Amino acid sequence: MKFIKGKKEGGPKQVLAISEIEKVEVVAEDKCIQCGQCETRCPDFAIFVEK
Repeated sequence: MKFIKGKKEGGPKQVLAISEIEKVEVVAEDKCIQCGQCETRCPDFAIFVEK
């Protein structure tokens, strides 16, 4: 699943998903390749990728 603020877009490994209450949550941290796409595409600058 890929998304930004209710519309679908995002990272290549499907690390994030939208919960039942419409909140973004990490669902597969082990799949994260630290590409930073989620960080740069988040319109609220609320995601930070630690490398």
